[in-house]
Amino acid sequence: MKRYIFFTALPLLVLLTATSCVSTSAVDLSQVDLLYLQGDVESAKTHYEEKTKEILSAQGQLVYSLDLGMLSHYTGAYSASNEFLTAAEGLISDAYTESVMANIGSYILNDNTRVYPGEDYEDIYANVFKSLNYHFLGKTEDSMVEIRRTSEKESLLKDKYARLLEKSEQASEGRLTGGLQSISFSQSALANYLGMLYSGALGNTSDRDYYLRSVQNAFSMQPTLYQFSLPPSAQKRPEPEQGKIRLEFIAFTGLGPTKQEVVQQLYVSKNNYAKLALPVMSLRPEQVTRIAVRLDTGQKVQLYKIEDLSRIAQDTFALRYQNIYNKTLLRTLTKATGTVVFDAVEHEARKSDKEGSDSVALVSGFLSLFSSIFNQVSEQADLRISHYFPATAWVGYLDVEPGDYTATFYYADATSILYSEQEMVSPREGQLNLYEGFCPM
Repeated sequence: MKRYIFFTALPLLVLLTATSCVSTSAVDLSQVDLLYLQGDVESAKTHYEEKTKEILSAQGQLVYSLDLGMLSHYTGAYSASNEFLTAAEGLISDAYTESVMANIGSYILNDNTRVYPGEDYEDIYANVFKSLNYHFLGKTEDSMVEIRRTSEKESLLKDKYARLLEKSEQASEGRLTGGLQSISFSQSALANYLGMLYSGALGNTSDRDYYLRSVQNAFSMQPTLYQFSLPPSAQKRPEPEQGKIRLEFIAFTGLGPTKQEVVQQLYVSKNNYAKLALPVMSLRPEQVTRIAVRLDTGQKVQLYKIEDLSRIAQDTFALRYQNIYNKTLLRTLTKATGTVVFDAVEHEARKSDKEGSDSVALVSGFLSLFSSIFNQVSEQADLRISHYFPATAWVGYLDVEPGDYTATFYYADATSILYSEQEMVSPREGQLNLYEGFCPM
């Protein structure tokens, strides 16, 4: 009898031990998000930092650095923002070279056991926002370095996408794929637009013209990502009239995408199913459809969309999703194999009249139950992603007489103004007079 108890309890003990080590990436940032959406980014940042231990445990250092990098940017702490975003870049680079041993757990339990490598769009836009940080710190040369780094990463991504697509096509031939998708993203119109502004401020007219053409090419060559008209400020750009100075405006709205878990149950054997848990990137709702900037003199300009960051995030996630699907399916089927084997042994043992067949059936039944429960508990989608990149970028410019102004950014939907903010504007001849607005909605 004691022997039977031992064999019965052993799977349960192993299950408790294994599941206690199962990693989950879920984290509750609802209070931070509420403060953020109310426009109180300083309080949101403070509340986020109070949850440091929980965030690091659930989502890791990379997400933590990206989030604080963006929150610091919005609060005007540009040096701190660059420190966090630079740290995030380093972590993304390190994740590509993680050891094989460190990745083994993801083939046994779930993808949360491995170091989060970051999404491609996070890697790209970390440099874009670093460039803005440097501009506001008065370091335009450093801003250009970040834009060039963005271009380098875009080139590397093309090669990466080609390799991933080839692997997905091979998997498709073996009927192991979640459905092939091609990647549209190849260059960021926003990054090139900023490159145009920075190079113009540095007096590099050939580079300025090159980046302007690149903005136009980004729209013409990636129509699925740029489903809106090319902004007037990215078309022909005449020089300001004599005696006037150009004000450049950029604004960011909304919140980038999140990841949700989608679960499928695959039939394994009688009364047993295998859990397939997959991350799906979902867009967050945006309210702003119009932005205008008005000076206290009455002059005003409408801003136009230059980039849909959320759509690019979804696009660059698409091919990586194929690998996630294939790996998750293989892992789930491997776990399910044990359940099938134990079910078969139990079935044969119950049919047999041999001595000890009842005990074999009993143990096999418990092992089958253990295998099934282990799959259901251990399979959890990797939901790690940064939370505070914006959803959309807008741009425009206005030529004014020298002087000091108060500029008001108005953010509206189809019928009413949702949010407004003011900024003191003091344009100076011979420099880039770039001003940034931000609306969390």
